[in-house]
Amino acid sequence: MNKSYQTGEANMYSVSLHLKGKKVVVAGGGKIATRKIRSLLKEEANITVISPHISEEILHWRTEKRIKVYEREVIPSDFKDAFLTFLATNDEALNEKLARSLPPNQLVSVASNYECGNFSVPAQLKRGKLSVAISTSGASPSLAKEIRNDLEILFSDEYIQYVEFLDQCRKIIKSLEVDHAQKETWLKLIVEERFKNEQEIREEFLAYIKQK
Repeated sequence: MNKSYQTGEANMYSVSLHLKGKKVVVAGGGKIATRKIRSLLKEEANITVISPHISEEILHWRTEKRIKVYEREVIPSDFKDAFLTFLATNDEALNEKLARSLPPNQLVSVASNYECGNFSVPAQLKRGKLSVAISTSGASPSLAKEIRNDLEILFSDEYIQYVEFLDQCRKIIKSLEVDHAQKETWLKLIVEERFKNEQEIREEFLAYIKQK
Protein backbone atom coordinates (compact mmCIF):
# COMPACT_ATOMS: atom_id res chain seq x y z
CA MET A 1 0.00 0.00 0.00
CA ASN A 2 1.20 3.48 -0.83
CA LYS A 3 2.35 4.81 2.55
CA SER A 4 1.48 8.33 1.45
CA TYR A 5 -2.14 7.43 2.16
CA GLN A 6 -1.70 5.56 5.43
CA THR A 7 -2.76 7.69 8.36
CA GLY A 8 -2.65 4.86 10.90
CA GLU A 9 -1.95 6.22 14.37
CA ALA A 10 -0.58 9.51 13.03
CA ASN A 11 -2.01 12.75 14.34
CA MET A 12 -4.58 14.46 12.15
CA TYR A 13 -4.18 18.16 11.41
CA SER A 14 -7.55 19.91 11.56
CA VAL A 15 -8.36 22.52 8.91
CA SER A 16 -11.42 24.23 7.41
CA LEU A 17 -11.55 24.24 3.61
CA HIS A 18 -13.17 26.74 1.28
CA LEU A 19 -14.81 24.50 -1.37
CA LYS A 20 -16.90 26.93 -3.40
CA GLY A 21 -16.23 26.16 -7.05
CA LYS A 22 -13.59 23.54 -6.22
CA LYS A 23 -13.60 20.26 -8.14
CA VAL A 24 -14.71 17.39 -5.93
CA VAL A 25 -15.00 13.84 -7.27
CA VAL A 26 -17.09 11.20 -5.50
CA ALA A 27 -16.68 7.55 -6.47
CA GLY A 28 -19.85 5.74 -5.44
CA GLY A 29 -23.56 6.39 -5.60
CA GLY A 30 -24.98 4.73 -2.50
CA LYS A 31 -25.99 5.92 0.96
CA ILE A 32 -22.51 7.02 2.07
CA ALA A 33 -21.82 8.88 -1.17
CA THR A 34 -25.25 10.53 -0.98
CA ARG A 35 -24.56 11.75 2.54
CA LYS A 36 -21.17 13.16 1.50
CA ILE A 37 -22.67 14.93 -1.50
CA ARG A 38 -25.46 16.44 0.59
CA SER A 39 -22.85 18.19 2.73
CA LEU A 40 -20.73 19.21 -0.25
CA LEU A 41 -23.69 20.88 -1.93
CA LYS A 42 -24.02 23.22 1.03
CA GLU A 43 -20.43 24.33 0.39
CA GLU A 44 -21.17 25.02 -3.32
CA ALA A 45 -18.47 22.62 -4.51
CA ASN A 46 -18.19 21.59 -8.17
CA ILE A 47 -19.20 17.94 -7.75
CA THR A 48 -18.73 15.00 -10.09
CA VAL A 49 -20.17 11.59 -9.14
CA ILE A 50 -19.10 8.36 -10.82
CA SER A 51 -20.77 5.01 -10.20
CA PRO A 52 -22.72 2.37 -12.14
CA HIS A 53 -25.38 2.47 -9.42
CA ILE A 54 -26.80 5.86 -8.39
CA SER A 55 -29.28 6.71 -5.63
CA GLU A 56 -32.53 8.49 -6.43
CA GLU A 57 -31.43 11.55 -4.47
CA ILE A 58 -28.22 11.86 -6.48
CA LEU A 59 -30.18 11.51 -9.72
CA HIS A 60 -32.51 14.25 -8.51
CA TRP A 61 -29.53 16.58 -7.94
CA ARG A 62 -28.37 15.80 -11.47
CA THR A 63 -31.81 16.70 -12.83
CA GLU A 64 -31.52 20.01 -10.99
CA LYS A 65 -28.09 20.45 -12.65
CA ARG A 66 -26.41 20.82 -9.28
CA ILE A 67 -23.92 18.00 -9.93
CA LYS A 68 -22.45 15.96 -12.78
CA VAL A 69 -23.12 12.22 -12.78
CA TYR A 70 -21.50 9.46 -14.85
CA GLU A 71 -23.21 6.09 -14.54
CA ARG A 72 -20.24 3.79 -15.11
CA GLU A 73 -17.30 2.18 -13.37
CA VAL A 74 -14.71 4.58 -12.01
CA ILE A 75 -11.13 4.75 -13.31
CA PRO A 76 -8.06 6.54 -11.86
CA SER A 77 -8.06 9.25 -14.55
CA ASP A 78 -11.47 10.42 -13.28
CA PHE A 79 -9.72 12.10 -10.36
CA LYS A 80 -7.37 14.25 -12.41
CA ASP A 81 -7.17 17.79 -11.02
CA ALA A 82 -9.65 17.03 -8.23
CA PHE A 83 -9.23 19.23 -5.18
CA LEU A 84 -10.94 16.59 -3.01
CA THR A 85 -11.64 12.94 -3.72
CA PHE A 86 -14.10 10.72 -1.87
CA LEU A 87 -13.83 6.98 -2.46
CA ALA A 88 -17.18 5.60 -1.32
CA THR A 89 -17.95 2.63 -3.55
CA ASN A 90 -19.39 -0.52 -1.96
CA ASP A 91 -16.20 -2.38 -2.91
CA GLU A 92 -13.54 -1.92 -0.20
CA ALA A 93 -10.80 -3.46 -2.33
CA LEU A 94 -11.61 -1.07 -5.19
CA ASN A 95 -11.55 1.93 -2.84
CA GLU A 96 -8.08 0.96 -1.62
CA LYS A 97 -6.83 0.25 -5.14
CA LEU A 98 -7.99 3.67 -6.31
CA ALA A 99 -6.38 5.35 -3.28
CA ARG A 100 -3.03 3.73 -4.14
CA SER A 101 -3.29 4.94 -7.73
CA LEU A 102 -3.61 8.62 -6.82
CA PRO A 103 -0.67 11.01 -6.33
CA PRO A 104 0.40 11.65 -2.72
CA ASN A 105 -0.42 15.38 -2.92
CA GLN A 106 -4.11 14.72 -3.63
CA LEU A 107 -6.62 14.92 -0.79
CA VAL A 108 -8.37 11.55 -0.54
CA SER A 109 -10.96 10.17 1.86
CA VAL A 110 -11.69 6.44 1.84
CA ALA A 111 -15.09 5.68 3.38
CA SER A 112 -14.48 1.97 3.93
CA ASN A 113 -11.08 2.41 5.61
CA TYR A 114 -9.99 5.86 6.79
CA GLU A 115 -6.40 4.67 7.19
CA CYS A 116 -6.11 4.38 3.41
CA GLY A 117 -6.83 8.08 2.91
CA ASN A 118 -5.05 11.21 4.06
CA PHE A 119 -8.03 13.13 5.43
CA SER A 120 -11.32 12.43 7.16
CA VAL A 121 -14.45 14.52 7.57
CA PRO A 122 -15.35 15.14 11.22
CA ALA A 123 -18.83 15.31 12.65
CA GLN A 124 -19.89 18.95 12.38
CA LEU A 125 -22.18 21.35 14.15
CA LYS A 126 -23.00 24.58 12.33
CA ARG A 127 -24.71 27.69 13.58
CA GLY A 128 -24.37 30.28 10.85
CA LYS A 129 -20.69 31.23 10.71
CA LEU A 130 -19.94 29.13 13.77
CA SER A 131 -18.63 25.68 12.89
CA VAL A 132 -17.62 23.08 15.46
CA ALA A 133 -15.86 19.92 14.26
CA ILE A 134 -15.55 16.75 16.32
CA SER A 135 -13.18 13.95 15.39
CA THR A 136 -11.97 10.77 17.08
CA SER A 137 -9.37 10.22 14.31
CA GLY A 138 -11.42 7.30 13.06
CA ALA A 139 -11.61 5.52 16.41
CA SER A 140 -15.37 5.97 16.77
CA PRO A 141 -17.46 8.06 14.36
CA SER A 142 -20.47 7.15 16.51
CA LEU A 143 -18.92 8.85 19.54
CA ALA A 144 -18.14 11.94 17.47
CA LYS A 145 -21.82 12.12 16.46
CA GLU A 146 -22.95 11.73 20.07
CA ILE A 147 -20.68 14.59 21.14
CA ARG A 148 -22.04 16.72 18.30
CA ASN A 149 -25.59 16.02 19.48
CA ASP A 150 -24.65 17.10 23.00
CA LEU A 151 -23.13 20.32 21.65
CA GLU A 152 -26.32 21.13 19.75
CA ILE A 153 -27.91 21.87 23.12
CA LEU A 154 -25.00 24.03 24.28
CA PHE A 155 -24.74 26.00 21.03
CA SER A 156 -28.35 26.94 20.27
CA ASP A 157 -29.62 28.97 17.30
CA GLU A 158 -28.94 32.21 19.19
CA TYR A 159 -25.30 31.78 18.18
CA ILE A 160 -26.19 32.51 14.56
CA GLN A 161 -26.90 36.17 15.25
CA TYR A 162 -24.22 36.42 17.92
CA VAL A 163 -21.41 35.22 15.65
CA GLU A 164 -22.69 37.50 12.88
CA PHE A 165 -22.41 40.37 15.37
CA LEU A 166 -18.83 39.33 16.22
CA ASP A 167 -17.94 39.27 12.53
CA GLN A 168 -19.37 42.75 11.99
CA CYS A 169 -17.54 44.11 15.01
CA ARG A 170 -14.22 42.59 14.03
CA LYS A 171 -14.33 44.09 10.55
CA ILE A 172 -15.22 47.54 11.89
CA ILE A 173 -12.66 47.45 14.70
CA LYS A 174 -9.87 46.29 12.39
CA SER A 175 -10.58 49.25 10.09
CA LEU A 176 -10.51 51.91 12.81
CA GLU A 177 -7.55 54.25 13.22
CA VAL A 178 -7.00 53.52 16.91
CA ASP A 179 -4.05 51.87 18.63
CA HIS A 180 -3.65 48.11 18.67
CA ALA A 181 -4.23 47.83 22.43
CA GLN A 182 -7.64 49.47 22.14
CA LYS A 183 -8.62 47.14 19.30
CA GLU A 184 -7.64 44.11 21.38
CA THR A 185 -9.64 45.44 24.34
CA TRP A 186 -12.79 45.74 22.25
CA LEU A 187 -12.32 42.34 20.62
CA LYS A 188 -12.06 40.71 24.04
CA LEU A 189 -14.99 42.72 25.38
CA ILE A 190 -17.50 41.50 22.81
CA VAL A 191 -17.10 37.83 23.75
CA GLU A 192 -18.48 38.51 27.23
CA GLU A 193 -21.70 36.66 28.06
CA ARG A 194 -23.87 39.79 28.06
CA PHE A 195 -23.26 40.36 24.36
CA LYS A 196 -24.33 36.83 23.50
CA ASN A 197 -27.62 37.12 25.37
CA GLU A 198 -28.73 40.71 24.74
CA GLN A 199 -29.40 41.99 21.22
CA GLU A 200 -29.93 45.53 22.51
CA ILE A 201 -26.42 45.58 24.00
CA ARG A 202 -25.00 44.33 20.70
CA GLU A 203 -26.77 47.06 18.75
CA GLU A 204 -25.56 49.75 21.16
CA PHE A 205 -21.96 48.59 20.85
CA LEU A 206 -22.12 48.47 17.06
CA ALA A 207 -23.47 52.01 16.98
CA TYR A 208 -20.69 53.09 19.35
CA ILE A 209 -17.78 51.73 17.31
CA LYS A 210 -19.26 52.95 14.02
CA GLN A 211 -18.93 56.49 15.37
CA LYS A 212 -15.23 56.09 16.11
